[in-house]
Amino acid sequence: MDTTFWIWLAVLTAIAGFGLSTMISAYWGRGSVTVVFPEPISPEPVPTLSPEAAAEFQAGCEQYRSGSYRQAVACFAAALRLDPHFAEAQHNRARAIANLRRITEAISELVKASDLYSQQGDGEMLMQLKQDLTTIGGAVPLSKRLSQKL
Repeated sequence: MDTTFWIWLAVLTAIAGFGLSTMISAYWGRGSVTVVFPEPISPEPVPTLSPEAAAEFQAGCEQYRSGSYRQAVACFAAALRLDPHFAEAQHNRARAIANLRRITEAISELVKASDLYSQQGDGEMLMQLKQDLTTIGGAVPLSKRLSQKL
């Protein structure tokens, strides 16, 4: 075989390798994360009586802002274990899950947050939550019951 064949083989292998590595990077790396909500809900002061829950919430917001949505979900879940009525932690957990493209789960978590906001009588945050549901559920029709609830 002549050297021209080996040169072409090397070029084609390099192109195929580059294409394959780009696809793998896009699938597994940051390219696979479509950010639906770029910022978490971060009220000041943090609305919880538990300093430990507030610390987990702040850590979750930091992870969220850095794009570490899986870690943010874990922090918000820890905040909710410490204060089960922490609506903003539930809301941010849902937003982080949406950023991980787990839409069905995110909608379920947003419904839980709506229950907490309703119990607290927080109409402003219910409106924000309704906008979030519209943003992630554009292709997923909301049930009539949920639409009426909000």
